[in-house]
Amino acid sequence: MRPTGLTVDLLYERAAAENPPTVRPPAGPAVGIDLGVNHRLTLSDGTIVQPREIDRTREENLRRRISTARKGSNRRHKRVKGLAKECRRNQVRNRNQCHRITSKLVREYSLIAIENLKLRNLTASANGTVEEPGSNVKQKAGLNRSILEQSLGLITQQLRYKAEWAGVQLIAVNPANTSRTCSTCGAINGEKLAEYRVFRCPGCGLETDRDLNAAINILNKGLKAQQGGNPPAAPPGAMTTGGLVPQGSSCM
Repeated sequence: MRPTGLTVDLLYERAAAENPPTVRPPAGPAVGIDLGVNHRLTLSDGTIVQPREIDRTREENLRRRISTARKGSNRRHKRVKGLAKECRRNQVRNRNQCHRITSKLVREYSLIAIENLKLRNLTASANGTVEEPGSNVKQKAGLNRSILEQSLGLITQQLRYKAEWAGVQLIAVNPANTSRTCSTCGAINGEKLAEYRVFRCPGCGLETDRDLNAAINILNKGLKAQQGGNPPAAPPGAMTTGGLVPQGSSCM
C-alpha cells in the first residue's frame, strides 16, 4: 500500500577527470558492530544503539476503522489511503533514523567491521512441511518480525555506500561463533545462548555483556582480515535483506 503523491529521484554524474572527488582521509579508531534485536547495534567500544520501537496504535486504529467500512465504498477507500499514508510516515521516519546512525558511524571511525548476515536465512519461516512440521512456530515468527523491524539490511546497505564515499574501510566478517567465543582468551562457551544475556567464559572467567563480547570478536576478525589474515566472509555487497518485510504490517 502506498499513498497517492509524486516522488522524484534526481541522479547526476560527475566528470571525474575534470573534478576528481576529494575524499577526506578517515580519522578515528576501528570498531566492530554486533547487529541484534535486544540492542539494535552494539559497538566494540561499549556504545549501544537502542532497538527501534514502533508505536502501532494509530495504524491499528486505522485498520479497525477500515474493517467497519463497506467494501467498495468511498469511506473505505479514504480510510485505506489514510492507512497507507501512516505506513509511509513510519517508513520515512525509520529510514531517516538509519541515516543518522550510519552517518555518525562513518564520521567517527576509520574502519568498521560488521557481520555478514544472511537475513533471508536468519528470518526463514519455521512452519516446516506437512511431513515434517516445524517447532516453536509462533516464537520464531515473533523473532523474525523483531529482526525485520530493526531494518538491519537497510543499515548495512547505507553503511556500504557511505563508507565508500567517506574513505572508511568496511569489512564484513563471518559471524560464526562471535557470540560464543571469549574475546579475551578465545575459549568457546557451549551453553545455550538464548537463555542468558551475559557471556561467561569457561576458560578465563570473563563476565561481560554478550553483545559487547560479540562486537569485540567482530572487530578482531576485521582487523585480522585487514592485516592479511583470514579474508572476510564475503564482500559487503553480499549483505541483502532479500526483499523481506515485517509480518503483519504493510510498512517497515
